[in-house]
Amino acid sequence: MAVAPATPSRPLRRPSLGGAGGKQGAVWTVTSSASSASGSVPHTTGTSTFLRGLRPAALLAEGFGLLPVAKSSDDNEAVFRWRSLRVAYSLIIILGSFGEAVLSLMRMAETGVTFFTSVNVMFYSTSLATSLVFLRMSVSWRDTLATWCKLERFMTSYNGEPSRLVAQMKTMTFVVLVLALLEHVLSIVSTVSYVWPCLDRGGTPLLIEAYFLTKYQKTFTTFRFSFPRAIFLFTLQVITTFIWNFSDLFIILVSMGIGAYFRQLNRAMERSKGKIRHEEFWRQKREVYNALSMLTRITNDYVGPVVLISYASNLYFICLQLLVVTKRPPRTTHLHDVYFFYSLVYLIGRTCVMALIAADVYQESQKPRSTLFCVPTTSFCREVQRFLMQVNTDSIALSGCNFFSIDRSFMLTVAGTIVTYIVILVQFESPTSVEQGATAGTNVTVLACTCSDIKKFDC
Repeated sequence: MAVAPATPSRPLRRPSLGGAGGKQGAVWTVTSSASSASGSVPHTTGTSTFLRGLRPAALLAEGFGLLPVAKSSDDNEAVFRWRSLRVAYSLIIILGSFGEAVLSLMRMAETGVTFFTSVNVMFYSTSLATSLVFLRMSVSWRDTLATWCKLERFMTSYNGEPSRLVAQMKTMTFVVLVLALLEHVLSIVSTVSYVWPCLDRGGTPLLIEAYFLTKYQKTFTTFRFSFPRAIFLFTLQVITTFIWNFSDLFIILVSMGIGAYFRQLNRAMERSKGKIRHEEFWRQKREVYNALSMLTRITNDYVGPVVLISYASNLYFICLQLLVVTKRPPRTTHLHDVYFFYSLVYLIGRTCVMALIAADVYQESQKPRSTLFCVPTTSFCREVQRFLMQVNTDSIALSGCNFFSIDRSFMLTVAGTIVTYIVILVQFESPTSVEQGATAGTNVTVLACTCSDIKKFDC
């Protein structure tokens, strides 16, 4: 059997620490490439593949004030400034979410603590926490992108760019946001249908007032109702709903990027499975794997809090929707049924897609093991041994601030937790509280307000 010629490698130095905003991140330094026996090593120039796929989502995050960074998808020109309109816009959203969370907490204290009365508290607290995490990430966003791009350039110099990654990321962004928009529209329509009798008794102004009193009962019992306040709250509602959906989308896109590079490495190694290769070949593959391991850890430092918040939020709202669907109140309309069923399916689907794609990072990181086990005796060397040891001992996965790691077995754990909680909730939630929660969606206040509650008409 002929021995394949060794390919000259591109040396990869040890990581040096650097970063802005008090956060240190590992930065790999890549030296100039050498030409291989069959030709020059591929070299990519221009914008990162991952950043091209992330651009639509990043632009939307800028527009909704979640990512106050100018040119956030450009590693060379991304700029964050504390004294800027972007940061002021983001702070207004944070203060608005904080205010609504406090008012919802006051309402919950007045009416009693139940699963349904905590809906708005949980929703706005989640939005507040996510906004604060992304504001913190924005401070060192440019350094993080620079680190990602350095590692990406090193990996693509050997394996090229992942095929169809940009198209897949853009498609995923479009699908998730369209489904989220439909869910939010159904939420608005279901609430409007609940207060529709007010249209006959007071016209459109009363209908609008009833809608906002249903959504923000504590807010408009503390402050006088006015259309400017209503417009601000509606805008805040749209933005916070986007934030709630974007956290899952962001985890999905980041996981797609890392997983794509792992699959590239695995496909390259599969082509050499059982074949004789020089030690230099295995050193190159190990260094690419090591770069991917470093990339995952750097990413996890930033994404970890988002993962933790996202899973806690999804667990809560899935339990809420399951409770409403399993104990359908008698006064709900068909529009409510459609909304709650769609919202439940959307939540479960979005959570499962996020978990599966994030779990692929761990699954793909384990696949080199089968190729390394098949290395012929004549090719087995120290580099293969080091590579195999790293794969066997290094756990490469995204996690929720290291409280849990996302793999496929974690999905079963989450599913078991949801089943356990829903059984308990069905047993202990009274029919009255469930009926009160009939208008409680992912962003709807829990006690329904009809035209008689506005004290303008006797219904």
